[in-house]
Amino acid sequence: MKLFNTERLIVRRFKESDGSALFDYFEKPRVNCFIDEKLNSIEEANTEVLK
Repeated sequence: MKLFNTERLIVRRFKESDGSALFDYFEKPRVNCFIDEKLNSIEEANTEVLK
């Protein structure tokens, strides 16, 4: 389900299959220095996307 989109961006809700990509994103040092929340495993990421 798309919430909205522009010419260059699509904003949608997370899907169950997004867990590994979310985990990879949070593991990047230039990302996680700005975020309080940490994901310790792909299983935690999968739980987050289902919320």
